[in-house]
Amino acid sequence: MPQVESPTYFKRWFFATKVRGLLQIILTVVCNANGRTAKEISENTGIKPMYVELILGLLSNLGLLSDKGIVEEKDGKYYIDEDARGIYELTIEGMMRGLEMSLSG
Repeated sequence: MPQVESPTYFKRWFFATKVRGLLQIILTVVCNANGRTAKEISENTGIKPMYVELILGLLSNLGLLSDKGIVEEKDGKYYIDEDARGIYELTIEGMMRGLEMSLSG
């Protein structure tokens, strides 16, 4: 008889899949943001401009890594602090690996 996964496992898997997708979108925006407008980022990544602006707005209000936040807007173009970009890339990639490992074991 085939093993049937529990409803709890399915809920965890579904949540992890959604969070992983969101993290991937954030990572894509962060990697493509320097010196570009939200429209340019959107055209380059395929992510709707509304979501690009939302992500960049959230990141600009997070003053966790610097006094100004990690994203600065000048003349409609977004600039990300290079140190913060590297930290965010590593953090997001680590979070995605953690999600995968939590489901595998």
